[in-house]
Amino acid sequence: MVRRAVSVLAALLLLSATPELAQAQDGPEFTLESIHASGTFRPETFQGGKWAEEGPIITYIEPADTADATHLMRYNLQTDERTRVIDGTNLYAEDVDRIVPIQDYAFSEDGDEVLIYTDSKEVWRTNTKGFYYVYDLDAQTLTPIADRDDGYQMFAKFNPSATKVAFVRQRDLYVVNLETGTETALTTDGSEGKIINGTFDWVYEEEFGIQDGWRWSPDGERIAFFKLDESETRSFPLMNNTKRYPEITHFRYPKAGEVNSEIKIGVVDLVAVDTSKRGQPQAIRYFDTKTWDPGLTKEEEASDPHEYIARMGWTPEIDGTHRVWMYRLNREQNILDVLYGNPSTGATTQVLRETQDTYIDVTDDKLSFLDDGEHFVFLSERTGYNHAHLYRNDGTSLGPITSGNWEVTQFQGVDEETSTAY
Repeated sequence: MVRRAVSVLAALLLLSATPELAQAQDGPEFTLESIHASGTFRPETFQGGKWAEEGPIITYIEPADTADATHLMRYNLQTDERTRVIDGTNLYAEDVDRIVPIQDYAFSEDGDEVLIYTDSKEVWRTNTKGFYYVYDLDAQTLTPIADRDDGYQMFAKFNPSATKVAFVRQRDLYVVNLETGTETALTTDGSEGKIINGTFDWVYEEEFGIQDGWRWSPDGERIAFFKLDESETRSFPLMNNTKRYPEITHFRYPKAGEVNSEIKIGVVDLVAVDTSKRGQPQAIRYFDTKTWDPGLTKEEEASDPHEYIARMGWTPEIDGTHRVWMYRLNREQNILDVLYGNPSTGATTQVLRETQDTYIDVTDDKLSFLDDGEHFVFLSERTGYNHAHLYRNDGTSLGPITSGNWEVTQFQGVDEETSTAY
């Protein structure tokens, strides 16, 4: 053993004396900071590009050489030209006295401003709360939409004219007038373990894959939002034993057969809010979504009570009014109703009913309104395969668009000039 150790040591000394090794030792010195923090060795990546409105152009986030800074880039697929829309090293935020990274972004409809999402934190499983800034591309100014000390912000969005930004904070909805900087609370009843406005509990995120719970109307005059009341849902304890002293976290979670959160859809009339005192109740109207098809008997209605609203959004103008469409599901999730809600009255109309012996899979592309303002496409598995069906906006079926022993896995849209579905 001693003789072998001496031989190994001699071999190592011989290697250390070679010119190649000596040259390597005289080369550049690497530190943990230069490897991990400087960005020198960071590989080129492409992160979640978004299609621009004007032509074959993609915008995307690109890491900067400076630690934690990110650029907003623009790539023209036809010309292979890459341009920098926002230099991330210039995104200095005065309220935190540092550069803030771009983690997500959204352009205003006129393309003059960018809503920047940064410093995010995890909620349940994904980073859906953080802080938002408005970046003016011409003036190159960065302005926070609200005071950070008031709490994290969620799901901020421009209105169509980019004069307002609305967002969720601590279970309530807020709107900020970007011209005056005035912030207005649209709801005031959000509270831990009770009321959630504009976002969801664990069940809706886990089972229906939805997190963002509010939508601007196409004219920017109203906001439709989800409201959940989880006060009757029992609390479930989870122990975190990864720390030296374990901690117990409680959250509302319905076991099988237990009470789910009660859910409803409300609409805030922003014209009324602007002339009333900080989002008074008269500015909010809730839809009647608990009335099932009159054709049901009392026994059928009792056996299939309203339980979930799995999606909602705004329709194009129908009879001169933008309505709110909703998916209403029973607890077994094998009966789905498409409803229209009138934002002026709160009344709802059942447009379509889908039933299955097993369950109905709810997806974002299940309902698509056409640009003609008169038709929509609905994805259905009624034949045993997922296919697209065409309807008039009043729910009149015009027949299947696709058929056969194969599936539509995703519906992209319709080119109405050529009558081609993708």
